[in-house]
Amino acid sequence: MNLQATTDELLLAAAKIEAAVQRAVRAAVLAHARAGHPVSTWRDGQVVWIQPAEILAKFAEESDNSRPGT
Repeated sequence: MNLQATTDELLLAAAKIEAAVQRAVRAAVLAHARAGHPVSTWRDGQVVWIQPAEILAKFAEESDNSRPGT
């Protein structure tokens, strides 16, 4: 068994899993915001609520920045 190949495969799998989790969290946060519900998160050592307008603005900004030529 090639140990390096196995390590590379594990790292690739971990990266794919992390990307899938990030996509799922993004979808869940957007679904909450679109439904008008705030989302809680951890900031500076405490739980804070992010309002739907802030969430939607953040995702709109990210979407604008990901377009070619912007």
